[in-house]
Amino acid sequence: MDNCDIIETGDFMVIKTKKGYFEVIKNVKDALDITKFEECYIEEWYDQFNYIVGDISDSKLRLKGFSNNQTSKVYYHYIPDYLLEECNYHPTYFILKKVTQEYYDEHKSDKLNESITSGENEIFHLEKENFDKESLTLTHTKKSQPQIVINTMKMNQVRTYALPDDLAKEVLRDKLAEAQARRMNKDRQNRQRQGRSR
Repeated sequence: MDNCDIIETGDFMVIKTKKGYFEVIKNVKDALDITKFEECYIEEWYDQFNYIVGDISDSKLRLKGFSNNQTSKVYYHYIPDYLLEECNYHPTYFILKKVTQEYYDEHKSDKLNESITSGENEIFHLEKENFDKESLTLTHTKKSQPQIVINTMKMNQVRTYALPDDLAKEVLRDKLAEAQARRMNKDRQNRQRQGRSR
């Protein structure tokens, strides 16, 4: 799920995959495996449909597209019939609805601004900490008691890189101009104070 983002709030879930943006309508028995979905999804065929149903049959994912067109044989209201007639008994399946990037972005910003209120205390939504390889260390201990140590100094560390020469010169010029403006302002204030004291 490297290139997949998931926005989840309660029963509502919107995902971003290599194949586009989808709202998860149903995910029965955790059938949705993004990697398998991306492998099976063929843009030339499935991009024409508004809904995608995926069911697991003999450990293989099968996809079927449905549309909003009421006159079509694959109208999305026929999904229950498809699941009953074409799939295994009590199938493991998911239903995805294609959405736009704007819809995804809107829900992403809602999720970031989400807050949970509990009585008089307000608790804001917190993202999980990111742990990278440098921040995790497995220390040598007894075989029965392994110990993983998290170095919080390296956790979520922002890596820095050298600026290109032209940009570095521009930044240096801005800093020098700021310092000179501060000096001039300070000198002006000192002169005003001296003028008042006379």
